[in-house]
Amino acid sequence: MLRILHTADWHLGQTLLGQPRHEEQQRALDWLLEIIEANQVEALIVAGDIFDVASPAEDARKMYNDYLAKLAKSCVKWVVIIAGNHDSPRMISNVKALAGAFNIHIVAIPAPAEKLSDDLIELHDPTSDELRGVVAAVPFLQDRYVRSSSRDQTLEDKELALTAGIHAHFDRLAEACNAYPKDVPVLATGHLYATGAKAREGQDNIYIGNIKNLNATQLPSRFDYVALGHIHRPQKLPGAEHVTYSGSLIALDFLEASDEKGVWLQDLEAGKSPDPQWIPSTVVRRLKQLSGTSEEIIKKLKAFGVRHIEDEFTPWAEAVLVDDFADEKRRNELRQAAQDAGVKLLKITRQRTAAESTPLAPEELEALDELSVEEVFARKCADVGIPSDVQKRLDRLFHTVVHDARTGKTETT
Repeated sequence: MLRILHTADWHLGQTLLGQPRHEEQQRALDWLLEIIEANQVEALIVAGDIFDVASPAEDARKMYNDYLAKLAKSCVKWVVIIAGNHDSPRMISNVKALAGAFNIHIVAIPAPAEKLSDDLIELHDPTSDELRGVVAAVPFLQDRYVRSSSRDQTLEDKELALTAGIHAHFDRLAEACNAYPKDVPVLATGHLYATGAKAREGQDNIYIGNIKNLNATQLPSRFDYVALGHIHRPQKLPGAEHVTYSGSLIALDFLEASDEKGVWLQDLEAGKSPDPQWIPSTVVRRLKQLSGTSEEIIKKLKAFGVRHIEDEFTPWAEAVLVDDFADEKRRNELRQAAQDAGVKLLKITRQRTAAESTPLAPEELEALDELSVEEVFARKCADVGIPSDVQKRLDRLFHTVVHDARTGKTETT
């Protein structure tokens, strides 16, 4: 039996509407270490997106390096970290050689077919050298790693080739794992979107690659457990409950406010159906999107503040005015009400109905910094009247470009 802990999507260095989150990220990592020690975890699996951008700030890099040092001193015997689509492979693996001396294995890019064994992490007991398990470590699979392309390929051809390439990569790893004794548990990692996964509305990074790029029910049976990252909502996949997402470690925006955060704890045995235990996180900054008229939002702000007056972290809110003006007077009233309630109001917007075609009054014009890039793009497309089938393709391409810009990626695929 091998006791593992599955986590992912730390997004160290992430900010929300300009607000730094270093303190709560550090507290979440400390909580994770507490869980490791309390449950005497043997193997920690981190399934990608360690950082929020490819070139994170110095404090985020230090947090990562310091945490690796803490893990090396903990009860955990092995750590396996893979790169996600937000990560720079060079950034997360620049301490790979040193980390490896402490059984911290970092896989940033997939090994070529002729060196596939490099991505099979053998978990040998430090004392007895007994082989306790094997991790088929699969990082985020960019197109160039799993498929070839040609100029005459359509978007559909590329997506089909990507899907086939991803499955072929997992199949090759599983075949290589057949060389190990059947009583040795094997787990695989991944950072991708699997068919059937439920992502919260608005999570833009599911568009990176084909949003159906893995069919979990078709994964090789040699994998006793599959630890995935990329989708921020924790879940087991229907029809393949040994395939799980741990979700993000903290709520990354207001749309994730209702999602529970935590980690999966699993005692893994070869050939037996896993039954992972969900451990909810105690590290929470309450995020809340409040909508209604200005009077209704003020009441909700007061109630929100009362509910979380003793929280470790100051609650944050976003106000969405519905059927009401968003002039400066109302904005000031909302800001003051939030301050009085002990709530930090990060954003105020006005929701316009589909039937509303008249321009906004000068005193309530929206500023660009109050709109997301996605909102501006959607409105411009709606103004032009783009057909729905074309819009889907544009959305995919647009989200890919935006993602690359946000994460600092300069390479194209």
